[in-house]
Amino acid sequence: MRFTRKSRARIREKGKRVAIVGGGPAGLYAAGGLASEGYEVQVIDMLPEPGGLIVSGIPDLRMDKSVVREAVDDLVKAGVGFRLGTKVGQDLSLKAVLDAYDATLIATGTWKSTRLDAEGAGLAGLHYALKYLVDYALAQHGHEVELPDLRGRSVLVVGGGLTAVDACYVAREAGAEIMWFYRRSREQAPAREAEREEFDKLTREVDFCELTQPTRFIGAQGRVEWVEAIKMRLGEPDSSGRPKPIPVEGSEFRRRVDYVLLALGELPTPPPGTEECGIELNRETTCRATPLMVAKTLAIPAPWVKQEYVAGLLTVPRATLVMPRGQPVQRGTVKVDSKFRTTREGVFAAGNVVDGPTQAGYASIEGMMAARFVAEYLETGDWESERLGEVLGWEELIVG
Repeated sequence: MRFTRKSRARIREKGKRVAIVGGGPAGLYAAGGLASEGYEVQVIDMLPEPGGLIVSGIPDLRMDKSVVREAVDDLVKAGVGFRLGTKVGQDLSLKAVLDAYDATLIATGTWKSTRLDAEGAGLAGLHYALKYLVDYALAQHGHEVELPDLRGRSVLVVGGGLTAVDACYVAREAGAEIMWFYRRSREQAPAREAEREEFDKLTREVDFCELTQPTRFIGAQGRVEWVEAIKMRLGEPDSSGRPKPIPVEGSEFRRRVDYVLLALGELPTPPPGTEECGIELNRETTCRATPLMVAKTLAIPAPWVKQEYVAGLLTVPRATLVMPRGQPVQRGTVKVDSKFRTTREGVFAAGNVVDGPTQAGYASIEGMMAARFVAEYLETGDWESERLGEVLGWEELIVG
């Protein structure tokens, strides 16, 4: 895996500086592309090491992180700077970043967990699965974080996506007994669509309860002890296109629990101060007005993809639309045009902060695409043109 195509010795310096806010796949691939073109690049990230969710969100038991760390080392050798443990909008203002660089790319992803609207959701012992996964990964690599002790405990995981799958794996590795609720049937679970065999295997190994929704958490001395749930049936498709889960009257039941890991989906997290800096967000779920076209088949190294799938490469077929016209755009995402430009000149955005939660491979592709448009802007100073030209030549984007 590589984020950059050239060694430091082969790079011709351009004398312009680019800030990349967010050190996940989109940010790292953009950093590599821009460094390869001779721009001075600094990646600013809130975590103690780069990689975003592919390093700090995916469990070690599911992915070899060494390939990402080696690729980051290559970025450092190519001249990319890293300012870690710094949250833009909190430790450093976004305005200060924008004022200090010739261009900025926002690639801050989706780090906010969807909240559960249920009685007792504030009891001690309830955790959001994504934060638990990140803390667990950081602890494994020597960083000081406070983790709940799950050994011998009954842990309920709620959700049907890959975060829920990873929460099951990690909690089980930590010594817990796993119970897993999903409000639709297993066939509708997003995690099963992504990794069918692994999902089915895991549901046989834990206490998996499909068509089940928690409705209330009951505790003593402020700590969760029971979950009250209801069985569901599937109705007509809802806005997601999947059958809507409908409560079955009289099917309520209770189960004993010690901890709960909620994996109900993630929300986009643009830096605080984004709108104050003149960068518009999508204030409601809408439809994408401008398509972004992939001209040819693209295969990029994707270490988070299991090796049996195309030898670890993510392949995008010919004439695929990465962001097709009419595709739903999540509320709270950064508004961009066909060149990943925001509503403030010199500021771009890419990855999940633009799309909402997607697979890491697509964020990687967008990081490479956005780097080309950032370079085009720095070279020409043109902020108005919509002409795409040859900027999406996929053979050039493949970094090996």
